[in-house]
Amino acid sequence: MATYNDPGLYDFQVISQGFGHAKNEKNTPYFFLEGKPVGRVEGEEVYQYDGGEYLRTITFYITENTTDFVVDQVMSLGWDGQKWADLDPSESLKCDLRGKVIRARCNHKASMKDQSKLFEEWSLPGAARGPQESEASVARKLDGLYGKQMKKKAGAKPRTLSRELAEEAAAMGAEDVPF
Repeated sequence: MATYNDPGLYDFQVISQGFGHAKNEKNTPYFFLEGKPVGRVEGEEVYQYDGGEYLRTITFYITENTTDFVVDQVMSLGWDGQKWADLDPSESLKCDLRGKVIRARCNHKASMKDQSKLFEEWSLPGAARGPQESEASVARKLDGLYGKQMKKKAGAKPRTLSRELAEEAAAMGAEDVPF
């Protein structure tokens, strides 16, 4: 799909919601919101906006690594986070987001098939997760893989810039020194 909306923040009216599977080898499940941008956000102001006739989709891919992030994002829209089925229109739809106006971000990305073609990627703005924590196991693994190299390097006398300049100046005649 070509781009129609400029990158930025929009008020986005949800028209439909549901679940699907990506057409990839892992068949990744996702939750989606489909709708239209109805307002353009500029600073503190929201301007009425005609987003065109085409529906836009916000897709939340659900994997073991993204579940917490996706749950936090969808909960920010009013879902209680108890059951995915509560968001499913073919079920009881305990959390109906249709008709709701939410804040969404439009970005432009290059197509993987043709880098010269741009498409819109819609998402919820902001980070729903807290600060990232350091994983000590990664540092220990790196020490195991490269520890010998690091110890060898740390044992060598470091060359400083002033030492290098002094050596160069000593090798040059006094007339050749630029300072």
